[in-house]
Amino acid sequence: MMVYKDMKNSQRIGIIVGTYNSEKDIKPLLSSFQQLTFMHQIEKIVFVDSASTDKTVDLLEEYLKDTQNIHIIKILRLNTNKGYSYCLNQGIYAFGHNIPDYVLFSNADVIYPPYYLDDLFEELKDYQSYNIGIVGPSVLEPIDKENLQEHRPRNLWGLPQYRDKDQKVYFVNYVHGCSFLVKKEVLEKIGYFDEDYFLFWDEIDFCTRARKAGFSIAIVNRLSILHHPNVVIWDNLNKSKTLLYYQYRNQFLFARKIYGPIIGTLFIIIRFFVFVREFINYIIKKQWNHAKVMILGFLRGLLNEKGISKLPF
Repeated sequence: MMVYKDMKNSQRIGIIVGTYNSEKDIKPLLSSFQQLTFMHQIEKIVFVDSASTDKTVDLLEEYLKDTQNIHIIKILRLNTNKGYSYCLNQGIYAFGHNIPDYVLFSNADVIYPPYYLDDLFEELKDYQSYNIGIVGPSVLEPIDKENLQEHRPRNLWGLPQYRDKDQKVYFVNYVHGCSFLVKKEVLEKIGYFDEDYFLFWDEIDFCTRARKAGFSIAIVNRLSILHHPNVVIWDNLNKSKTLLYYQYRNQFLFARKIYGPIIGTLFIIIRFFVFVREFINYIIKKQWNHAKVMILGFLRGLLNEKGISKLPF
């Protein structure tokens, strides 16, 4: 059973942040960390950089020179970019055999409110019997320069998940990969992140394995964070072709691994309608390169490609 009641007095928290060419995001993230009222409970913050070519690591090292919390910050600089799952796993290994009671996994392009951890654990007190192993916030993302939109979770089959706004938390198939808190027991029971995904679907795989192991996945209704405040990443004109490629390639890997050949095939057939809808949208807007990337990801997924791909862009 998950116990949250005495969190402020007895539990240990670790934070793992994956970075890659994140120089625009480091200072806002560090500033939000400094304002966390739960800072005294954080045992270590591990920044794992996947071979950035910008000033990400330089900014982190500069911060270390000026901060009073230097003893809890560790920077791991990887020689090559082996993907987000590999990055997070290296962060876990940095704790050795002394993994904290809770680990917060975070993107660099996130801004946390000061009472983020306080509110998160406060809201979970009434749900101890649900064996919540992974929990995340509502995620706000910019849709233009002035407006934000909440990222609404969908189930594994691409359908919107039911959400009771009157409840403190609601239960989902998976949380947004930009920020989620994991109970130590989850890592001990199901292992770490699957590095075959490289990027995208890795957090969905992780949450699915956790649910199969008997843990619940939840989102706190009233707690929200701002994700990638510096770019409208999901705007069709700006959507990363790399993300788009792995989004469609990795659904095949997920289907084979989680569901097997029969149900996995049904899963891909249903997900194919999502593919067609987005593909048509790109064609209508004459975004030919994005449409080609979708097809490339789909075909390589059919061929069971794993890990990092050699991409022509």
